[in-house]
Amino acid sequence: MRTTTARMKIKSIVDIDAITALSRPGPYSGGVTKKYLDRNNGLAYTAIHPLVEQHMSETFGLPIYQEQTIAIVKEIGGFGGKEAAMIRKAISKSMGVEFFNSYWERFKVGATKHGIDEKEARDVWQLIMTMGSWQMNKSHTRSYAVISYWCAYLKAHHPLEFAAANLRNAKEEDNAV
Repeated sequence: MRTTTARMKIKSIVDIDAITALSRPGPYSGGVTKKYLDRNNGLAYTAIHPLVEQHMSETFGLPIYQEQTIAIVKEIGGFGGKEAAMIRKAISKSMGVEFFNSYWERFKVGATKHGIDEKEARDVWQLIMTMGSWQMNKSHTRSYAVISYWCAYLKAHHPLEFAAANLRNAKEEDNAV
């Protein structure tokens, strides 16, 4: 998270939110974090596909939130609500490659209906599978971003009070030897 933060041009709470999402195992291990940082720093890019471009306009064409990954499976793969919910649960529980492979054929069929060739569909599906190692939803990342902002503000502007509050709220079990 510190490395991501150091490379990010932070302009607003949206950027802190993105850092929270990008630091999760799915985006990080799938290379999305690196691509996002490059794009945030000016690298040109194209969206995954015009069908999902609107869902990723604020994230440089990349799926960093669960909702965006679900939009991909619904819009490109043609998944219904029940199937999309299964994918969301799999992302939340880090269910692994075997689970995702069981949905590959279904995704390929949907992608083909939209004129996407198998190689491009496979690349998109690979991205979805890496998100399966754990990706957060936007409401959680935004909540974490707000808490992070306020903690940083308090630590910078009221350091003694911040330290005292942290010490006061430390649990006894944390101090046990």
